[in-house]
Amino acid sequence: KMKTSKKSGGGGKKKPARSIRTAKKAASRPKRSPNSLFSQTSREDLGASNGLFKSRSKEEINECIFRISEAAISSKNLDDLFFSIHRHIAELMPAHNFYIALYDSTNDMLSFPYFVDECDPTPAPKKLGKGLTEYVLRTWKPLLASPEVFAELEKSGEVESIGAPSIDWLGVPLKLDGQIIGALVLQTYTEGVRYGQEEMNVLKFVSGQVAMAVNRKKIEDEVQERGRLLASVFESIQDGISI
Repeated sequence: KMKTSKKSGGGGKKKPARSIRTAKKAASRPKRSPNSLFSQTSREDLGASNGLFKSRSKEEINECIFRISEAAISSKNLDDLFFSIHRHIAELMPAHNFYIALYDSTNDMLSFPYFVDECDPTPAPKKLGKGLTEYVLRTWKPLLASPEVFAELEKSGEVESIGAPSIDWLGVPLKLDGQIIGALVLQTYTEGVRYGQEEMNVLKFVSGQVAMAVNRKKIEDEVQERGRLLASVFESIQDGISI
C-alpha cells in the first residue's frame, strides 16, 4: 500500500499492479510491472520473516550500499536500477511492499516510477497532498507509522488515509545536495512482519547511496533520450535533403 496518505491496518482484495514504463534497449520487449519482476525472485528468500533480520552486521549493510552503487553503473536504465535497489534492500529486511517516489520540485509533482504492492496499484503522478509520503517530504525526516502513529497524525490533520491500510509504514527521504528528491518506502500488511527502529536506521543509512544512484541514472537516461531525439531530427533533415 502506498501509504502516501494511508493508514495502517488490514488487507482487502489484491489488485493487479499496473505496468511501469520500461524504456529498454529493445523496444519490442513486452513491458512488465515491478510486481511481476520482483516475483521472479523468491519472496520467502527475501524476507518473509522478521526473525531473519534481527541482527544485521555492518558488513551486510556496507555490502548492500556497495551493490547499489554498482547497480548505478551497470543498470541499463532507471527501471533496472529500481529493481536492483529493491532486491538488495530485501536482503536486509522484509520488502514485499516497496516503492520509490520521486519529487519534481519544478512542477511540484510526485511520481511513483517503481511500485510493488500486494494490495494497491501504482498511483498516478500527482500534486503534493497529505499522504505519508508527502509528510516525509515536508518534514525531511524518516517516519515509522504504526497504526497508532498514523491515527495520531490523521487526527492532527497532518495526513489523510489513502489506499489499503497497512500494519507498518516505513519511509525515509531521499536527499541530495541539500534537496529532497523523493522517498524510499516499505510497508507490511502482515501482523507477523513488523518494522522497528533498527529497520528505520538501516533504511536511512542506505538512502544516501540510493539518492546518488537514482540521480546518476536519471541524468544518464535523460542524456540518452536527448541523443535519440537529436539523431531522429538529424535523420529527418537528411531524408528531407535526399528528397
